[in-house]
Amino acid sequence: MSDSSEDEFEGFSEGEVELACQRYQMQLAQNGTGDDFMISDVESELSDENNDEQQLADVNNADDAPNNDGWHQVFDIFERGLPHLFQPRSNTGPQNILGPEKDTIDFFQLFLSDNLIQSIIEKTDSYAKMQKDINPDQNKSAWSCPSLPEIKAFLGITFLMGIDVKQDIKSYWSTDCLETPYFATVLARDRFMQIMRYLHFTDPHQQVPQSGEANYDGTYKVRYIMDALNKQMRPICPQTRGDN
Repeated sequence: MSDSSEDEFEGFSEGEVELACQRYQMQLAQNGTGDDFMISDVESELSDENNDEQQLADVNNADDAPNNDGWHQVFDIFERGLPHLFQPRSNTGPQNILGPEKDTIDFFQLFLSDNLIQSIIEKTDSYAKMQKDINPDQNKSAWSCPSLPEIKAFLGITFLMGIDVKQDIKSYWSTDCLETPYFATVLARDRFMQIMRYLHFTDPHQQVPQSGEANYDGTYKVRYIMDALNKQMRPICPQTRGDN
């Protein structure tokens, strides 16, 4: 390579590439993650393969330890350029195969069930009533508990907003020449804004540790929905090696 920054870069020379590879292999060897045999050394390679098979058996045995989630706990064998083959002991991947007659909402409800949505409705309604009691001057609009179809419409519109991006939320209900009429036909703008104002995923009356206090959870406002979705998803598409 030329030392002049004004010259056009024409790539690395063969010697520079070879030197860089040697340095990289040295770094891997120092870290204990590089290949410890040469391709030309057949006898050493065969010996390493035998050792790797024994280490793989040790790894599989280690997975049987109590309180193990099924994933490999020892990775030395896989850090030397050898493939890490996922070998599940039970079925993995999607478990609920819906028929071709099912609609998109049927797949969606595998994860977000009506029971979970109903729980969100109850928490949202409780929060709205609490706010109207505590701050009546700032919450003068009449409130009615959302129905299940209303919350589903609200969620559907919210997802669609991520596809059809506009300048602000109110623009989705605009009636100008660039309007998107679908939004107004699904849910009125004021009702959407009201639900968004009071939407809640936790019990507003529950006392939780605040920032700086012991056991504080920075995600407490969405912890319920996170745990519920994780619980719902695991049996639908298990990923662990030994659990279904």
